[in-house]
Amino acid sequence: MTAINDAPEIRRTGPEPPAAGQDRWQHIEERLSALERRIREHGGAALTAIDACLARIDALRHDLATQPWPPTSPEPPGGPARNRPD
Repeated sequence: MTAINDAPEIRRTGPEPPAAGQDRWQHIEERLSALERRIREHGGAALTAIDACLARIDALRHDLATQPWPPTSPEPPGGPARNRPD
């Protein structure tokens, strides 16, 4: 109620004025653009890391496919090599 009369206050529940709605949409569009930029930045870094891991896995696969089994360890200084076939 207002101090001027005893009638209850009427609160507006209808649509917002056009300017307020446009401001809200502008804010949403700006946040979406910022989110897209973050996805591109982090997505690119993630893809780079995945590519590096896949390259390492491929190198290991190649080593396993082309090296003799069991693998031999390098000969330690002053001692015989372990896992060396006799």
